[in-house]
Parts: sequence; C-alpha cells; structure tokens
Amino acid sequence: DLGGGWGYLTARALETKDIRELHFIEADLRALTLAKSNLNDERVKFCWGNALQWEAPKPLDFIIMNPPFHYMGRALPRLGADFIKVASRNLKKSGSLLMVANRHLPYEDIIKGHFRSFSELSGSKKFKVICAENPIKL
Repeated sequence: DLGGGWGYLTARALETKDIRELHFIEADLRALTLAKSNLNDERVKFCWGNALQWEAPKPLDFIIMNPPFHYMGRALPRLGADFIKVASRNLKKSGSLLMVANRHLPYEDIIKGHFRSFSELSGSKKFKVICAENPIKL
C-alpha cells in the first residue's frame, strides 16, 4: 500500500487470506502510528518513508494505493502521477495496480504510458477504482 495513510485499503486487502505479505509505506508518522494500531496483522510490513523513493525488496504481485494529490495545502495532481510511476517500477512484469482516485484527476494518460492495459473497475461521481496490469519497464 503506497502512501497507505491510516490503513483503510490495507485492512480491506487483508480480508483475503491469499495475501502472505503486504508492504505498507507511509511518510506521515502520525498516520503510520494510526495504521499500526488499526492493522494488527503479522502479514503487514510497515515502512516509514517517502513512497516516491521506496524500492520493494523484490518485484511485487500487486500494489494498492489511493495516491495523495495535495501537498502542504496545494493541489498537486503530478504527485499521483509520480505514485503511478513508482508502482510500475516496483511490480513484476505480470503485476497489477489497484488504485482509488478522485474522479476529476486525469491519471489515465500516465497509466497508458506505464502499463500495458487498464480498466475502471468501479466508481461514483466522486471516485474511480482503476486496475492497471502488466507494467511497462522503462
């Protein structure tokens, strides 16, 4: 979970017993502390650090994320685009990215440049859930 915040997406992912290990990366120490108390599961490996600089110990099967698009109170949609690049870099060639994003954020073009295929799995007027598969290794 890149930029996992307080752990909502990770908690949902851990509902499946197929997950043997899940890396949780968060830069905000307060959010990470909350996540640790919310996610009492030995499968979670917590990392306090910048998700944009994080390197997986080995290529991953999947990544989940709801990338931030604000920094210091300013809207920065490029931040989400950078998260997509990090996900692509850390996935296996057959890996998948599951991403929650605000509907108005134009991430599809950056996804096209970093994954062989993608589709919107679900959504609402405010949000979308995108699955991107088979990262293109640049």
